[in-house]
Amino acid sequence: MQCEMCGSEIIGRPHRILIEGSELAVCGGCLRYGKVVEENSVQRGVPRDFKGRARPKHSIFDRIVDEVISDYGTKIREAREKREWSPDDLAKRISERESLIKKVEREDITPDEALIKKLESVLSIKLTEGIKEANPTVTKSGGALTLGDIVRVKRK
Repeated sequence: MQCEMCGSEIIGRPHRILIEGSELAVCGGCLRYGKVVEENSVQRGVPRDFKGRARPKHSIFDRIVDEVISDYGTKIREAREKREWSPDDLAKRISERESLIKKVEREDITPDEALIKKLESVLSIKLTEGIKEANPTVTKSGGALTLGDIVRVKRK
């Protein structure tokens, strides 16, 4: 084994020293450059008695209760125009940027939950609907469900 400081061959057992936070295996000549580390004081790796706690598995989809309606931009624009507000007026009332309001009305972006709540309260409209559960039907194969059984192909 070679000394990690000077590179010379270590005869016998190497000495463990600590130099600026790094632990090195060195020869007897380089021993004076660092602080000697006792073998028992250094913990390496994970303790043997450590048992990882299993984290509860939560799906991101479990938290989703409602989804945004398909024509949210039109509905927001109509409610805003009904009150004779400009996009800037609406933005000031909900403490958001005018450009964000315009992008949401054009449906360039989908509003997050916080923005949906603000818009629903200020405009007195409903922008979310409950998620409909898909009821897949078993095909002639009689076996387990396949992806083809669940997915509906949308053709142009």
